[in-house]
Amino acid sequence: MIVAGVFLIALAAVIDARSRRIPNVLVGAALILVLVGSPDHATALAGAALAGGPLCVLAFVRPGAMGMGDAKLAAAAGAVVGLSGVSTLLLATALLGGAMALVVTVRRGSGATFAYGPAIALALIPALI
Repeated sequence: MIVAGVFLIALAAVIDARSRRIPNVLVGAALILVLVGSPDHATALAGAALAGGPLCVLAFVRPGAMGMGDAKLAAAAGAVVGLSGVSTLLLATALLGGAMALVVTVRRGSGATFAYGPAIALALIPALI
């Protein structure tokens, strides 16, 4: 079930890269699959809260900088890595997002926006290792 959740997270990131939208049905299904399939539900739920929480706050404080879909995607990714991997997930997400922002700024100029979902999904790789 966790593998299926990771697949849905990756699919949501691809859709975000193409359309700048993260479908709730994918993120919701991913979160449910991961929470149900996790051997430690409390740790997975804590990882979801700690990963999604900061992005949720950012989405409320700076709506143009971060969307709620990104926060929900981060929560699903946090459930995958659990409490022990959430710090690595957030650090990798920030570093990948920063690198993406730099590339976008160089190519399109300052003020350009980009989909953050791929950074969240790619950050699962180092967080799972």
